[in-house]
Formats: sequence, structure tokens, C-alpha cells
Amino acid sequence: MDHEIEETLCRSYTVRHLIEALEDMDPDARVLITCNYGDYHRTQQALPIEGIEEHETDVLHESGYSQSGLAFSDPNAEPDDGCQIDDEPRVIDPDELMPVVIITCG
Repeated sequence: MDHEIEETLCRSYTVRHLIEALEDMDPDARVLITCNYGDYHRTQQALPIEGIEEHETDVLHESGYSQSGLAFSDPNAEPDDGCQIDDEPRVIDPDELMPVVIITCG
């Protein structure tokens, strides 16, 4: 596994951590994802969640076009067709494919 992918995964929530973070929140609240737009003012754009899928880490790759340095290649996409650090560090085997949950937004 690429070092950039490994580093990003180590800084990512696990499903367990996400469930724990959400369990005390209003279950009827709408969920949005924010990310830096990349402009001079570092505008945080708010994006609606359009889907949640589970894949393996082989769908992630380095990309110079992404602020994070990573991109997601959806194996199911049509040809025409876009954190918080854990308290406990995790060791990731660089040769092992791992499950990743991708939250897609629009």
C-alpha cells in the first residue's frame, strides 16, 4: 500500500468511531460533509451525502489533482461520470487490502 494512502487511513475514523460519535445526536438531523474548496479564503463547502459504499483499499490512488493527494476510482462508475485522528495509532500492513467505507457527496 502506498505511504500516502496508509497515512490517510491512519488519520481516518473507523466505522466504530463514527457510530460512537453519532449515537448521541438527533437521529433526524441531516448530515453534510464539509471540505476545503481550495480557494484563497479556504472556504468550507458543505456537501450532501448521496451514498455510502464499502470497497477495498485498491480503489484509492495518488492524485496530483486532489488536495488530499488521493483519489477514489469507483469500479462501479459509468464511463461518463467526483477527519479526525484516532486516539490509538494503528499499524497497517502495506501489502494487505483493507475494507474502506466511501461516503459519496455531490
